Amino acid sequence: MTSYLVLCVAVLAIMSDCTAVMDEKLSNTVPKCQFGKSPRRQIDVMPLNGVCLRDMVVHLSKNLHKLTDDELGVTKFQGMLDKLEFVDSITTLNSRLNDLSKGFNDKLKRYTDLLRDSNSIIQPILLKQGQDIYSTSQRSDNSNRAADICSKITDALAMNLRNKDWKSLHILPVSQPGTMCGPPSLAHNIGPLLLSQCNRSKNVMLLLEQSSEFMSEEDVTLAQITAKTIVHMLTESDRVSVVGLAAGGSALCPEQGLSHVTDVHKIRLDRHVDSLVRSTVNQSFTLDLRPLVKEATGDLVLIHLTNNMKDLSNVKGIAEGLKRDNLTVHLRTILILSNQQPRVNVKEFSANGTVITLPTQHVLGYEIARLFAGLKCNKEDVKPYYLSEPYFEPYSKAMMLSVGQITNTALLSFDVKLRDFVEDITYFEVGAHQVRALLVDKRGTLWMHKNFPRMETIVEQPLKVYLHDLENLDEKTMIRTGMADQPEGMVEVKSQLGIKKQLHWRHLTYPDLIVCLVVSRLDEDATRQPLVRSPPTLPSGILHHRLDLALGANVRRDSLCTYNSNRIATLDAGVVYLSPWCFKSPAEQAKQLAAAPAVTVQSYMAYIKDLTRLLTNPGMQESVKADVAVLAQILEHFKERHSQSPLHKFIVQRYVTSVNSGVLELYPGLVLDSDLDPKRRVWYVKALEQPGRLVLSPPYLDAGGSGFVVSLSQVVHEGRSVGLHTSTDPVVAVMAMDVTMGYLSRMLNEMFPLCAETNVKCFLMDDKGYLVFHPSLLQAASKVENQHLTNKELLVANDILNHEFFVNKKMCASHMDGTTQRYYQFNISLDEVLTNIVHGEHCVKYQLAVVPGTNVFLGVVNITCSSISAFCPCSTMDRSCLNCKRMEQTDCECPCECSLYSSECQLREDSASAEMEPCPAPQEQGSSLTSPWIQTVNALKSCQPFSCKAFATKAECLGLVGCQWCEIDSDAETQLQEPFCSDVAVCFKGIFGSPIPYGDGAYNSQSPEEIMSREWPSVGPVAGGILAFVLVLGVALFCYRLRSVHTSLEHQCLHNHNSPDTLRMTHLDCDLEPTDLEREPKPSMDSALLRDVIAPISPYRVSTNYRRPPGGDSDHGYSTMTPHDDSEQQNFSEPLLVLAGNSKDICGVVPSTSTATLDSPATSTSTTGTIVAPPSPTTNLGSPHRVIAAVDVHRDMDTNYC
Repeated sequence: MTSYLVLCVAVLAIMSDCTAVMDEKLSNTVPKCQFGKSPRRQIDVMPLNGVCLRDMVVHLSKNLHKLTDDELGVTKFQGMLDKLEFVDSITTLNSRLNDLSKGFNDKLKRYTDLLRDSNSIIQPILLKQGQDIYSTSQRSDNSNRAADICSKITDALAMNLRNKDWKSLHILPVSQPGTMCGPPSLAHNIGPLLLSQCNRSKNVMLLLEQSSEFMSEEDVTLAQITAKTIVHMLTESDRVSVVGLAAGGSALCPEQGLSHVTDVHKIRLDRHVDSLVRSTVNQSFTLDLRPLVKEATGDLVLIHLTNNMKDLSNVKGIAEGLKRDNLTVHLRTILILSNQQPRVNVKEFSANGTVITLPTQHVLGYEIARLFAGLKCNKEDVKPYYLSEPYFEPYSKAMMLSVGQITNTALLSFDVKLRDFVEDITYFEVGAHQVRALLVDKRGTLWMHKNFPRMETIVEQPLKVYLHDLENLDEKTMIRTGMADQPEGMVEVKSQLGIKKQLHWRHLTYPDLIVCLVVSRLDEDATRQPLVRSPPTLPSGILHHRLDLALGANVRRDSLCTYNSNRIATLDAGVVYLSPWCFKSPAEQAKQLAAAPAVTVQSYMAYIKDLTRLLTNPGMQESVKADVAVLAQILEHFKERHSQSPLHKFIVQRYVTSVNSGVLELYPGLVLDSDLDPKRRVWYVKALEQPGRLVLSPPYLDAGGSGFVVSLSQVVHEGRSVGLHTSTDPVVAVMAMDVTMGYLSRMLNEMFPLCAETNVKCFLMDDKGYLVFHPSLLQAASKVENQHLTNKELLVANDILNHEFFVNKKMCASHMDGTTQRYYQFNISLDEVLTNIVHGEHCVKYQLAVVPGTNVFLGVVNITCSSISAFCPCSTMDRSCLNCKRMEQTDCECPCECSLYSSECQLREDSASAEMEPCPAPQEQGSSLTSPWIQTVNALKSCQPFSCKAFATKAECLGLVGCQWCEIDSDAETQLQEPFCSDVAVCFKGIFGSPIPYGDGAYNSQSPEEIMSREWPSVGPVAGGILAFVLVLGVALFCYRLRSVHTSLEHQCLHNHNSPDTLRMTHLDCDLEPTDLEREPKPSMDSALLRDVIAPISPYRVSTNYRRPPGGDSDHGYSTMTPHDDSEQQNFSEPLLVLAGNSKDICGVVPSTSTATLDSPATSTSTTGTIVAPPSPTTNLGSPHRVIAAVDVHRDMDTNYC
């Protein structure tokens, strides 16, 4: 028995040992992902299909770095640079400041020389008119006489001036202020230029009649438009208020007095004027106006807008009540000649120049300026010429600057593109040093700054931005430092955040403008740029990117191919793109390319390839030639990998950009956008911000037509013969390549099979929370660009906000649109795995970790339930935050924006904005509107070695360059019965027949003789005949329609330009239809069609480029933190309704302002001096993304929301 017990004990011991061994083996098979207790309040990190996320991100990091090392040759190129000898090019700050001021002064001299020479030529012609600029004598406005004057001026200028810039001149003869000689113009700069003569602050109060007793709806509308015009003619040093005289009186924030005419105040006054509608309330005026002028001194111009001059006792009583010992009141009247009131003798009231009448055949700004003629001005401040403030010109769709000169016989002016004037600031390059240039006026208004977008990318009038805003300085900096008074100097200042800076400035010959250098590091006394002492030999095969010009040249046609069936490309060599940074004057080079593209390109390449150093530099920066040779050394590697790499089907292109000169070289070589700026692209900017990391950009629309791509970029440093490179070494270039978005899905699925499971989602996001990849981005018709974590993973976003030291919600001030931007900043130095907070919803589990050595995080989400209760507030209408009064770190919300101005009567930005950093400069992305697309050249082969149709399954089609899995029918809803792999152009975003959002226009600079001759089909003459017949039929139908349809009163008779300085009310002389007389236009329709004044962007309704895709979901809080163009949809052109062909308008009245085109008699194709009436009527919508059209609404009409 005893032996039996002993045996049992031994057996139990053996079994226990075996169990322990088994348990140990089992525990070793399952990896342990949680080492010790987590410092965070979260659940333990568990393995994912037997693999820890920490190991997954390390594995992903190695693969991404190997990808860029193999395909881009980062290590190889760095080795090439290490073999080169670099020297520093040192330029003192004083020298850079001299160069900038000299460049601006040379341009100003060129402008003034043109005005002086033109004025001396036309003076003898205009002196015959013998009238002063503000003469009140009777003027003749005969159209034949106007044509004769303009014809004489044109002939004289053409015979005496060699510079063709005179063709841009606008000349307003004093004797005929209704005639504008020159190219078509809105003439809205005439009034401000005339008022700029008086360099003294003006106090203005507008009294607007609204009573229905004698003011008709049309009279009130004209008074409102005129009031807005006056407000927009004033400058920020002026003060203004608008008072409605009906229903007891109304004013905007009367307790604040006359307010300075800031951009924000103009917007508020515009809205206030719109609210002053025609009133039937019979109530006497009771509003006390004395508080409005309590701080005003000097002169007060009181302008009364009315159509009745019979009883002015009320207005005269107001004027008498406002007079003080230190305030002189000048009463002026704008009399509206209404057909509902008996005619008055205008001479009786206007003999002393205090009354002007509307409608007028003169330029409205000219007439309004007459009301200020009697004010006292500082004669010592009179300038020989005047520069207007920058403004957005709606005809050319560009930011412009007017240069004007006022004589006793005429007002001469011409428009200059602001981008050409400030190009030296826009492309001011100092390498990695903390020095930036800016142009500012004496009021502190910035004209150009590093944080501004390029002027050619601005699509509507921005708000004024001030030096103290972007540099975070005190508002009185301009005065305290002496910048406004001292012609030059240097001073050290401290920002509101305690950062020390140096300001180096110099006044220009136009005394109101100042060029300034801001130095963030006080030890900086010069700029240093690394240059190669002995550049390597340039490969002989490199080409200029304008391959379209090579079709008719001596380039072998078999070396060219078509890229995505829309651009000419080559696989034989790489190409070089000379960005605007490469030239001393980008504007001048653009003109040369437009005039003779082939010759200009040949001169570029000849100079770059010249080894004798005998050829003249065609206007390039000194470092361009060497940079082209250095970057070209890696092009052979690009070419080799393109042909031999197993990933060639997924890599769109490889490219490298010089930091110093902005030279861009890429392979395969293809034609690029004519206005591409590589230094403002996301891949470039982020790579410089994080020089020690591999940077992945969120997906964007490839400019070459390959659909949505992701850029991988990395910097290379100045060569060093010994030692390892660090992130603080000077950066020489940025290398990058584009891969398809589908390739990232392929890579993740192959590396981590769990990502392909139905209940698992693997995603990549950058350090701002924007998705680099997410499975939902591959879905047909889904929005791809600018998608944030808060848009796609609500619970994850809610949960991670509770993790300490991981994410920080921030705000920055965007002063150009008057908003504060809220965004996220994630900690990419995190060295741990994040997972659900303990109290989180465990039916949705996630893990998140940073990918080492990159700017992205890898997230894995496992969903085991169908409903999620998490909520992340996002506006579905615009980008506004749902609660602008509070921002809590743990509250989930999409990146959004709020107004910098919290109340209607707030004169300045919120005080909290002074503590905010200004938002960084916007980054450009995608294809531009001037994309140089070409017509398909059938004679050239395709660059792609494969056909999308050859791939039968979705998995095979995924990620292929230029291919898209087509699975949705053209209605954007129905699934195709037989999905197939298609070209992107045929099935964009997976929708059959969906238009690809690319332009199809060619270079405007291309000359027909420089493009290969194309064979036209024999059906051309027949098609032309049919087209001509259709056009004739269309014109006939249009004329019939025009005669038969009752046109609305606004479109029929009222002609209003943007910022209406040319204005008439011709309907007052028309025989209107009874239906038009009975109709009372709604204020909203008036505002949409009649009151289209050039105004800054409202801080209360921020205009955006965002457009929701057809059939897509709402935007769920479209973000503004990465301001890319929403290139997924086509742009809509602004509608322009033109009824022309006669010298009279619809009502048979001669237009109020005539325009004669200045042209040389030898080259003019029309009669010299012919009067060209402005388009009438014109509906200008301000922004190209809003379309307003008259429609008939029927009861049974289906509603279509787009």
